[in-house]
Amino acid sequence: MISGVVTARSPIWAICKICGRVRLLGKPTKRSDRDKGWYKRPLDRRVDTRSPRTRILIVTEGERTEPNYFNAISERLPRGTVEIAIEGCGFNTIGLVKEAARLRDLREPLRQFDEVWVVYDKDDFPPEHFNDASQLSDRLGLKAAWSNEAFELWYVLHFQDLKSGLPRDDYSKMLKKHLGEPYVKNAVDMFLKLEGLGSLEDACRRGKHLAELSKNETPAHSNPCTMVFKLVERLLEFQEVDRTCPPPK
Repeated sequence: MISGVVTARSPIWAICKICGRVRLLGKPTKRSDRDKGWYKRPLDRRVDTRSPRTRILIVTEGERTEPNYFNAISERLPRGTVEIAIEGCGFNTIGLVKEAARLRDLREPLRQFDEVWVVYDKDDFPPEHFNDASQLSDRLGLKAAWSNEAFELWYVLHFQDLKSGLPRDDYSKMLKKHLGEPYVKNAVDMFLKLEGLGSLEDACRRGKHLAELSKNETPAHSNPCTMVFKLVERLLEFQEVDRTCPPPK
């Protein structure tokens, strides 16, 4: 219970009978303050208007080749817009997809990944395993950036078109010709070499064209074909300058 004597000109003081403390309940407003901005407008709590950062997990079959490439791209992106985690697991096809889902589910609730990508190759695995990996990715809500026959197909597309499937060893021979030196599988500077000697824009265009040609085929029967352009295109969306891949001609 609060009591006290209040006059028209005095601040509103009151004495609490329970604790005996004097409490200031309010002050009369000065006439000179009534025209001020802070008096007319309520002091709203400041709201953070910054866009939330996108979190992307990339889980790759290779432990060094693919991580080196995507790390090079992520270093080009402006900080604060996207958080990219890259895991080179060494698993293949179905095992890789399951591992990606496991890593996603381990994430703290407040820092969940917005997107999870799996990057894997056809190699010598049975066709049904390759197809099952793609289907499992869809069921688990993952995005698949697979290549048939190998990840190096994506590198070759920086330099030339491909119309028929080739053995994996032929990719290395082609890259040697275009790079002017032997292809080193785990080279950390491969992105820079491809950017300097080839064309990322052409690689995206060629990748889209191959995907269009194989749209009615299963992944195992889509050769040559790679979906890596989808992941690259997605990452480049976070650049300050728009460098998304153009549509196929």
